[in-house]
Amino acid sequence: MQNKQLELLKKNYNNALIRFNNMEKWCQTASLEEQLKYENEILKVINKCSELFEEVENSEM
Repeated sequence: MQNKQLELLKKNYNNALIRFNNMEKWCQTASLEEQLKYENEILKVINKCSELFEEVENSEM
């Protein structure tokens, strides 16, 4: 993978991680009802972070 592509991938991962951290903070104060309401969005954030992490990890090998 080219350096520019790897840097962009890392940038995307860092942005996704920021979103994950914000979501985690929100989950600590949100009611169970709110969490269930946004469950699909929460799962999307988690899956996106995992997906990008794996891409970064695989591209650095």
